[in-house]
Amino acid sequence: MAEAYSREPYVACPKRVSELDNMRTSIKRLLYSMEFFESCYGKAFRDALEVVIEWQELLGTSTTAT
Repeated sequence: MAEAYSREPYVACPKRVSELDNMRTSIKRLLYSMEFFESCYGKAFRDALEVVIEWQELLGTSTTAT
């Protein structure tokens, strides 16, 4: 998670495609880890997972649109 947040300053800079793509990759790793542990936790964890899915999709859209 720290890896993804370390790239947060680039969110406001859509022309920093490489950094945003690295952030998307970091979030994808976080997503895979969360999906692995999803069955161990309850609804609150699933809700957090949905947010991470949205982030990954938004960053995927933004990096392919530029």
